[in-house]
Amino acid sequence: MMPYPVGSLTDLFSTGFIEIVLSFLHSFIILLCMTITKKAPKQLQFLIGIAIVLVQAFYIWNITSKSQLLLVIVTAALFSIEFKQLRLCDVSTENALFLFAAFLLPYRLLNSSLTTMGYGSWYLLILFTLLTFEFLNAGTLRGRILSVYISFIYLSFSALIFFPIMEYIMYHFQTGKSLDRAAMVLFLTLALLFAFVTVYLVSKKYNRIIITARRISRKFIVVDKIISFFAAITTISIVVIPLPFLLTRTVSDLLLIYINIFHLFLLIFQVAFVYMLYFIEDYRITLDYMKQSQKSTVEYYQNLNKNLQDMENLRHDTKNLFMTMGGFVEKSSDSAMKIFYQEKIYPFALDQIEKNYQFSQLYQIPSETLRSFLHMKLFQAFNLNVNISLNIQIDEDLFFLGMDIIDLTRILGIFMDNAIDECENLPDSHININIRNQENLVSYSIKNSVRAGHQFEHMILRKSDKIGHSGKGLQIVKEIVDSYPQVMLNTYYDKAEFRQSLNISN
Repeated sequence: MMPYPVGSLTDLFSTGFIEIVLSFLHSFIILLCMTITKKAPKQLQFLIGIAIVLVQAFYIWNITSKSQLLLVIVTAALFSIEFKQLRLCDVSTENALFLFAAFLLPYRLLNSSLTTMGYGSWYLLILFTLLTFEFLNAGTLRGRILSVYISFIYLSFSALIFFPIMEYIMYHFQTGKSLDRAAMVLFLTLALLFAFVTVYLVSKKYNRIIITARRISRKFIVVDKIISFFAAITTISIVVIPLPFLLTRTVSDLLLIYINIFHLFLLIFQVAFVYMLYFIEDYRITLDYMKQSQKSTVEYYQNLNKNLQDMENLRHDTKNLFMTMGGFVEKSSDSAMKIFYQEKIYPFALDQIEKNYQFSQLYQIPSETLRSFLHMKLFQAFNLNVNISLNIQIDEDLFFLGMDIIDLTRILGIFMDNAIDECENLPDSHININIRNQENLVSYSIKNSVRAGHQFEHMILRKSDKIGHSGKGLQIVKEIVDSYPQVMLNTYYDKAEFRQSLNISN
């Protein structure tokens, strides 16, 4: 219950002002101690914090009741742990202990200010303490006001909910209405536990927003000016709104409830505005990132195309180099070296150059999943000594998948498995893979050699006869293709080659 204004209003205002100043001074001195001990070992900081808390508790014990001491401890624990758990500002365990001591002050110190401003005096104390803490802890408020102010709004909501509960409990305890000391401790503990669980869940659920809010606050300094304006509006409303009612002595419990509700809506409005600010700035960050990413992608493909061209030139130059080297070897009188060079060195070098070139072409494909799949299939073919070549002509800006990546890789996997199976033990065989795109079309063409007298109808409805292969081959492909209206499969074959062409429209 808030005390009614009795006596001289001048004395009430002056006393309330002095109380606010003393509470600010109390918080500042304790947080200054935190700054002074910052360079000390953590164990020493912790011990100094404990000592300050014990001195504070002993002082409050001597000037007030045990129940009031419990209430003060619960309030300080509520604010300090919530501020630390929100993680909008960097708060170590040692610093949280000093923050706890800063909030540890007797309620009677705010008697007149509570009369003139209601819970507004606590809001001012919370805002001042958090700003002072961040300034002394970080050495600056530049780029940090948003984080502090969001924490202030959360703690103010918490106070607006928690204080009436505590007042209700204390009222019933002091009047002896079915509430003994054990019950009071139990109720306060449960309320505190509920507050801690709530802030933990909030910090978990909105972790991404919290991280973005910190980033926004650091990156866009103009946000500091907006939030500083909010802080000024909040402070003025807390101080000014109760004045007319105090001057006319019309303050009542109901009126204080209305004032608190107004402050609640003021905070809600600010939360909504900050939330909108978050989305605007997050969009700006995302847009900047996309522009940078697009620029990097363009540069990547420009460099890639240049490197592929350089590699193609290098491939020809290396072949010429080895051919030149072969000429010198032929002039040698060492017949064993000639045979070794012609049968081992020259074929191996050309084979490795070709393989590296084929793998390097894959990096033109924007889809990492598709790129990895084709890399695996190329590796499989090379390990089986299958002659395979890759030709990719892709405009990265126009490329699209056009179908689910799982379905696409299943189709291409069946095509390539069939081609590899056909060419694995077939002399002078080859597999050629072509991938190209236009504005509204992407084509995947796989062409492979076939055995003489091969029955192509069997290949189209093929089931592998290898051990461990029990798939239905191109029947599966047909089922998948039929489920996509924009996908067309064309099959071509003659006496020596078989080709599957998958065309996907956008």
